[in-house]
Amino acid sequence: MGSLYIHIPFCTSRCGYCTFYSELYHTHASLVEPYFKRLLEELSFLVHEKRLSFDTVYIGGGNPGLLGVERLFSLVKLIHTRGKPREVTMEINPETLTEEFFPLFDDRLITRLSIGIQSMNDGFLKRIGRNASSLINERALRLLERIRTLYDVEVSVDLIVAIPGQTIGDLQSDLKRILSLCAANHISLYCLTVEEGSRLFEQGDIFMSEDEQASLLTELWAYLKTLGFEHYEVSNFAREGAYSRHNLVYWKLGTYIGLGSSAASTIEEEGALVHYAQEQDLQAYAQGEPFTGYEKELLTPVERIEEEIMVGLRTRWGIDKDSFSRRTGYDFSTLFDRIIATLDPAWYTESSQFFVLTENGLMVLDAILLRFFEAIAEGLDRP
Repeated sequence: MGSLYIHIPFCTSRCGYCTFYSELYHTHASLVEPYFKRLLEELSFLVHEKRLSFDTVYIGGGNPGLLGVERLFSLVKLIHTRGKPREVTMEINPETLTEEFFPLFDDRLITRLSIGIQSMNDGFLKRIGRNASSLINERALRLLERIRTLYDVEVSVDLIVAIPGQTIGDLQSDLKRILSLCAANHISLYCLTVEEGSRLFEQGDIFMSEDEQASLLTELWAYLKTLGFEHYEVSNFAREGAYSRHNLVYWKLGTYIGLGSSAASTIEEEGALVHYAQEQDLQAYAQGEPFTGYEKELLTPVERIEEEIMVGLRTRWGIDKDSFSRRTGYDFSTLFDRIIATLDPAWYTESSQFFVLTENGLMVLDAILLRFFEAIAEGLDRP
């Protein structure tokens, strides 16, 4: 049993903050069918020729809903060829969700929906360039609640925080409204960031300072705890253990296959961890032969250790020192005890087996990672 990611790069519009690979649907409509056909060919090879089954599946984008119900139905039926995955997640945008999608949840073909609400405030939605309104979001959340109760589908809601002018009151109001409309059991919070290539970067908008963000997040994390949400990853919160099983594969450095333009894979080959990445070119993928355009990269020992640290420190489980040693060939304490001694004790907890960041530590995660990466470089240079 493995994990599978499928990338659907079509969007009706591009959000102001977005740097994920996507293309406008209305200007590339002629490529939707050939893109879908190649996905089916690659997936069919995996399930019929390689006889693979999948434990978790994530259909992301872009906006996968733009493939249409019939294409999505064919895709998920093929995914179930060799048994039911424990989790099949699909992303969908609020403006796309309709009752037409309900057949996808029959027989648990899709078990989890992730929806990008981002905000329930029209002013903030406009500020970040979302192609939705609070009314569209409300309609989608009501539909999600029907899907949740009719088909026992788990629901995850994405919110963007630290939008200029946003207060803890605004975010508490958003969460109250969302949860009154749909009993979502998973919340993802992403701070608004400005990356080169996004429209907001080009506009040169001013954003919250790091201190303002930290203050807002501290209050917001505490509020989510009162609502029964466990903070299990730096940006993710779940009720009653409703973790994203697929994302846990990434955070625990499990192996997975990625299909589609810009999709990535991590596969173990002859004891080494190997990355494959598909080029970000919709036309090349749609018109290319199956399994072309995937570039291979063998991780170096330093990169392997960096990945172990980078993903492990993000979660509530932290670094398992025995597992770290088995997977990298290096002793955690030997590499990092000197750096750990320089950290604020409020940032972490440590035992003989685990090293885990506290919420105070998660607040300064990037700075901690830089210190760890410096220790890796120094440690591997020693005789």
